[in-house]
Amino acid sequence: ETKEIHSMIKAWELYMKKSSEIKMNFHVISSTYNESIKNNKFLHYHYDLEDKNVSDLLQKMHFMILPLKPAISINNGSLSVGCIHKCIPIGVFNDRYFDEEFGLKMTNYSLQEFTRVYNLVYNLNEFFVINNLKIEQKVLKYYSYLFYSKTYKGIGLRAPPLFIYT
Repeated sequence: ETKEIHSMIKAWELYMKKSSEIKMNFHVISSTYNESIKNNKFLHYHYDLEDKNVSDLLQKMHFMILPLKPAISINNGSLSVGCIHKCIPIGVFNDRYFDEEFGLKMTNYSLQEFTRVYNLVYNLNEFFVINNLKIEQKVLKYYSYLFYSKTYKGIGLRAPPLFIYT
């Protein structure tokens, strides 16, 4: 398996059970139907969306979790799409391609590490968000907009789980 979706969702469930006053929304976008994710009362599940609907949803996001194993690389299409939509990526990044300032780094995809990141996101300030968006735009300058739009269309509905901070 190349993704840690179940650990990510389980950690979110535990986090929300302990912190019911938290005002964050968790959205999962998938190209396939999953009954257990759909019936999860702690998140919003979207599947089989048209590209336009995925884009509309991404425009409302501030963060995107990419639970990719072993690590997120620079040529990941979902990362590119998230950056285009100004989502701050979260995950285990391949150090070969990303410096310390890029995104929110995770050391692994354990329940504890997901919980640490959820707490971090909840307590972030506006300065951090604005600064990270500037860094992501630097990454995007290496590729043309046309390359990313082709990548987005190419991956279709294979967008990763998403996290909205409201």
